[in-house]
Amino acid sequence: MGDKYDRQLRLWGAEGQRRLANTQVLLIGSCATGSEALKNLVLPGIGRFSILDDANVSLADATNNFFVTADAVGQSRAETVAKLLLEMNADVAGDGRHANVQQVLLNEPQYLDQFDLVLATQLDELATTKLAELCGGRGGPAEEDVATVADFEAAIAFLQKEGGKSPEESYFSVFKLAEKQVKCTCGAIYCSETCKQIAYAQHHALLCPQSEERETDMGQFLNHTIVTNEIFQLAAKVVAKILLLFVATKDMAQARQPVDMFCKLPWWEVITSEDDLEEGETLEEYRDKFRALILQTFERFMGGLKENLVHLETQGELNGLTADAVLASCDEVLNVDFFSRVVGMFEMNNISMEIDHPFHALGEALGEASLEEKKDMPPVLARVKVALEKFAEEHKHHLCDEEHEHEHEEEECYATDEDFVGVEGTALFSGICTMNHSCDPNCTVLYTKDGAAHVFAVHDIPEGKELCISYIDVDQDVDEREECLQEYQFVCHCDRCEEERKA
Repeated sequence: MGDKYDRQLRLWGAEGQRRLANTQVLLIGSCATGSEALKNLVLPGIGRFSILDDANVSLADATNNFFVTADAVGQSRAETVAKLLLEMNADVAGDGRHANVQQVLLNEPQYLDQFDLVLATQLDELATTKLAELCGGRGGPAEEDVATVADFEAAIAFLQKEGGKSPEESYFSVFKLAEKQVKCTCGAIYCSETCKQIAYAQHHALLCPQSEERETDMGQFLNHTIVTNEIFQLAAKVVAKILLLFVATKDMAQARQPVDMFCKLPWWEVITSEDDLEEGETLEEYRDKFRALILQTFERFMGGLKENLVHLETQGELNGLTADAVLASCDEVLNVDFFSRVVGMFEMNNISMEIDHPFHALGEALGEASLEEKKDMPPVLARVKVALEKFAEEHKHHLCDEEHEHEHEEEECYATDEDFVGVEGTALFSGICTMNHSCDPNCTVLYTKDGAAHVFAVHDIPEGKELCISYIDVDQDVDEREECLQEYQFVCHCDRCEEERKA
């Protein structure tokens, strides 16, 4: 379990993983939204899932649901999605049940008793009401606290109109991206045809698994990274970009120059420390686990890379080179040591980014309504507002310490910034990520919702002075900062640190 679930074990520990492995989940309605939600539970390793759906796969499903293909049109959607989800994690059990949702809820209410979590999408009013009734009796949400997907969409449309903004200008434009999506044959989704072409030229030509079934060697590599560590995909993208730039320029030094500017240590050195060891385990023994994982990962990657190079050669897309010639010319970056250092480079230099959850802004917009506006609020907004408030209230109670609440009955514990967790990602900006750290930085980095990063000076900077940012929270004493910087493998000797050490 330690190797396969490395990333989540570091997030929620072995006990959290064991609890997850004992969880049983029911998905009602296997549309694209529901399928993606269930995928994100299957990958980290729940115990079992079941899909309840009476729909057959349609052409529309084949264009917007990653887990169905055109070949499955007319077949049971529940069974089709379940089959592909099971391929993503062999340790998870699951099945699809082709049955009428309303009839099951009305005639088999005990059916829900076997599940710890129920996900439901695209239910009609009768099924929604019955599900709310059944879940309410088991400690789930009551009927009046349920807002449907249609309610949220209507609320967003109403607020956009009232605000005088077009869908493109609105913060909620994220919901419109799906309408403009462009898909590769492998199922990768892009925001436009231009974006798709750029990705293909830069890296996807070598990373494409060719079909949504991912039966190719590259597809097997990508599936492997999903259940181990997705940062391996970033490393593969870097290597692919180097190779494709070499194919275009036939200049290896130029092709690898963007990567060579970064500090790179092997992945197993960056992410391990003495604090992680089990009793009786040495640091080298612990690192051997990560060496074995990245060796296995690299071998899978090379299998897919060679396969795709041959494919590009047959298509005449290697600028007159053969697949063997590219492999020979690029051998200095096609080894496990370089691959592990690229992974380590991301661990040491990447920047975490977060885009606010759209419901966060929706909750704020509804919460700012005046008392008079609340009286005249359309029913759909009222339902959404109640649902958001109910969720926030339950989340608040989870976060607030029970003893603290008893001791300070007059105080309230708020979690508004954490009610709806944003989308997190990783970025490696060639300029920003090469800036050095200082505990008294003269610059800061700000991000806009479109993913752009901007560096701003926090005070006047003399000519010739190095521009520095902070890698950590600098509102700590020198010892705490030094401990945080161990992750980056250096000790800070900025003026502030030196002065505090002398004090």
